[in-house]
Amino acid sequence: MRSHRQIIKAYLFLLLMGILVSSGFVKAEQVYVKPGNFSYFDAYIPTYITAGQKVTFTLRPMDAYGNFIKNFSYYDKKFLVRSTSELSVDPALFSSKDFKDGSLSITIEDTKAGVATLSILEGSYPVPIKNEATGSMLSVVSIKVVNGPVYKFAIEAPSTVEAGRDFVAKVIALDKYGNVVKNYASIGSDVVVELKTPTGTLPYTIHYYKFKNGVANIILRYDTPSKVAIDAYEINNRKVASGQYYVDLYPPKPSRFKVEIPEKVIVAGEPFEVYVTAYDQDGQVIRNYNIVGKPVHLIASGTGKLIPDVIPPEDFINGVAKVNLIYTKSEPITISAYIEGMAPQKPAPKPQKEVTKLQPAPKPKKEVSKTPQNVYKEVASLEFPKAYGSIKKYDYHTKFVDGRRIGIIDVFFTRRIKHPIARTVKPVYFGKEVLGKLIVQNGKDTVVVVLVPEKEDLYVTNITRHANSMDITIERPRP
Repeated sequence: MRSHRQIIKAYLFLLLMGILVSSGFVKAEQVYVKPGNFSYFDAYIPTYITAGQKVTFTLRPMDAYGNFIKNFSYYDKKFLVRSTSELSVDPALFSSKDFKDGSLSITIEDTKAGVATLSILEGSYPVPIKNEATGSMLSVVSIKVVNGPVYKFAIEAPSTVEAGRDFVAKVIALDKYGNVVKNYASIGSDVVVELKTPTGTLPYTIHYYKFKNGVANIILRYDTPSKVAIDAYEINNRKVASGQYYVDLYPPKPSRFKVEIPEKVIVAGEPFEVYVTAYDQDGQVIRNYNIVGKPVHLIASGTGKLIPDVIPPEDFINGVAKVNLIYTKSEPITISAYIEGMAPQKPAPKPQKEVTKLQPAPKPKKEVSKTPQNVYKEVASLEFPKAYGSIKKYDYHTKFVDGRRIGIIDVFFTRRIKHPIARTVKPVYFGKEVLGKLIVQNGKDTVVVVLVPEKEDLYVTNITRHANSMDITIERPRP
């Protein structure tokens, strides 16, 4: 029985083998497919780098179908990296034998902001580069080099300026390599600009958001002829600073004086107002004449006597002197002005605007006329609470804030201010146009009146005080 089973098993085995043989079943052999010929380099090259920053990326050789050639060191190929701008490349020369496991590291660095390019040549033929940062296949890769963090400031200004005349100084934010920090408005802080004069230092502040493409302008002025220095530093980090830039301020040369008599008719022997404006050799108002000027002599064209006939320099405010004169004869006259060194010429009477007819008669009633469009002078009147007492004195000075000159009047009273006044704002009209505002607010022991120009320069040319009020004469530049 047992032998019978063995015979059946043997029979089944032979039957199965016969079936397999007859069906032609055989085991398949595995075949390795290697990459094709070298076609291009694959790399992840950043689209922008920071000036002074070293960046390393990896080159990988690929065939035309995107297969990685790991055994690239067995090839006999030599390559040259060509770059523009100041982009340095290490290594700039390499061969296929320098690739380890099919890869080669390349380091790039540039210190000049701008756009640099990089290309790889085999002999004289450019090798395509697939930049994984952009997904593009190009023979020349562009890299934007952006400025680094702020390292210092540079000052640009005229080397010589007439004392008392506005001039513009540029403050430029630079990185360690001298590139302009164009994004300073978003990464920087406020900057202090110091004007160092023989009598002390005048500080100004430029807010960080005033920088445009890394450059901010500030308007400066100093009235005394001298040599001054300008420097700048960052409020949050005084180590970020500029060197000193020197400006020579030379004295203005008075060339002429303009005499204006507002009233068309005056009375012999009675005071009348006269405005005298000093101009330099360029036709600009000498706003610091009170500091650099000489006594101004007045001369009338008639046969009478002009009283007084000399204006001291200290009577000039922003280049304009307001004086009260008396003339003793009833006749048409003109008045001219000169200083020592100018040839005094007695003007001939002419029917011009400056002609003043003197008549021993009362002043006629003022006619109401339309305000001309080109108004150059306005008078603003301010009244203060009687609880402060009368005005004891006032101090007037100017200051630059955000590149604008503002006028500041500190008003002192005979009584101590116990109950501060509410801050008020009064528009300054020239004709129908608002060109600025007067802000009245509390100071430490004073009431402070601030003249803020909004469209063009405004100047306080005269202040008349009364018991508890004052009249402020404000002028705008004339063409």
